[in-house]
Amino acid sequence: MPHPSPLIATALGAATLLLIAATGPSLSPEGYGWLRIGMSEDDAIAGASRIPERATETDDPAECTEFSLDPAAGMMFLTEHHRVTRITVNDPGYATPDGIEVGDPAAKVRALYGDKVEREEAPYADDPAEDLYVWLAPEKGYRFEVDERGVIRSIHAGTSSIRLIEGCL
Repeated sequence: MPHPSPLIATALGAATLLLIAATGPSLSPEGYGWLRIGMSEDDAIAGASRIPERATETDDPAECTEFSLDPAAGMMFLTEHHRVTRITVNDPGYATPDGIEVGDPAAKVRALYGDKVEREEAPYADDPAEDLYVWLAPEKGYRFEVDERGVIRSIHAGTSSIRLIEGCL
């Protein structure tokens, strides 16, 4: 079987690298890129390109703290007992491995996950707003916050802390 010419092999290699770069990291219950569920708060802060801001004030920061990685980019992480337990995105551009991101219709979640989807009423919005939970492993999954138009407005990924409605509450 003939081998491809070096020029074709180089072009194929470059196309593969572009595809990998274009897809980038995905948001999963395991983390997002360098930010991993279960890593220490100190490692998460050290790995950030800028010092994360505390997004919430709590009575006991050792119990629970929410950090904003970049307010303009819409990504936050939550720590409990100094371990990352949840990552939240509020803007498009952070997709799950299945391609779901903020701005997508809730129907996409239902179509992809079917019977795994658990629906709860949205705590601060009227129907048809809802929260859709998808558990992919015991105590690890997603919460998709869906607005009154049926559009995903936030995605939370991680441990059971995805159930926390107001940051650490």
